[in-house]
Amino acid sequence: NPKAYAVGTTIFSGFPILPNNPVAEFALKIIILASISIPVHFIWLYTGASLKKLGLSSPVMSIINILMALSMLSVVGLALYSSGIEVL
Repeated sequence: NPKAYAVGTTIFSGFPILPNNPVAEFALKIIILASISIPVHFIWLYTGASLKKLGLSSPVMSIINILMALSMLSVVGLALYSSGIEVL
């Protein structure tokens, strides 16, 4: 998951919270990540199940999948751009 890699890299290498205590810093960052990612995963699961219940046609679901893929690529592109990494 490229988005997760970008977030993890940013959180763990982007800035120190407790520079004198790396173990506590690591634990705190894991707690922060878990407190965000667990609810987001349940919201994502609920949204996906809700879309399935709508009974949308295959072409509409394909359009939604394409839009979600483009969204993911945009987020990864923004992460790479903001990090200064040259892709091409």
